[in-house]
Amino acid sequence: MNLSQSYRARTTFAVGVDPGVSTGLTVLRGDGFRLHVQQGTPSQVLDDLPLRFPFLCDGTSDVLVGCERYVQASGGPGGPVRTFQPVPLQVIGVVETLARLHGWLFRLQAPADAKALVNDQTLRRLGLWVTGRDVERRDANDANDSCRHALTVLAHHRASLFDRLLVNTGA
Repeated sequence: MNLSQSYRARTTFAVGVDPGVSTGLTVLRGDGFRLHVQQGTPSQVLDDLPLRFPFLCDGTSDVLVGCERYVQASGGPGGPVRTFQPVPLQVIGVVETLARLHGWLFRLQAPADAKALVNDQTLRRLGLWVTGRDVERRDANDANDSCRHALTVLAHHRASLFDRLLVNTGA
């Protein structure tokens, strides 16, 4: 069986991660059905991920992971401003390690690119927008950003699935 046939025979899942002190996680099936959305501390979100989602780890699924790229230095009129926020980088490292251990495709994505492709209105049209109440938090910003990353990795690596999702929902 060649590689393209094996992808067709397997269920595709898109996982999105928004790393930080407040981490967002979304797990979507390739048809856009949301299996899970969560926002919380990194340990709440990631510590038992393989136990909660064994089907992602059994090697029979096509798993794509989109994770927000975090840059520690930003430029401004006065030059670069250095910040030391290790938690986002630590979260990215954990997610990248999980991806490597389980054979998942892992891609870092610029937040602006994900938001340009999947804006708030698109999330709402797809029925994937969540509120703070949905994730038991003050807001759901990180959860919604994680969904953008899941959809972005799907769009870039399984474009036909993403296109079908947009067509079927009229988004």
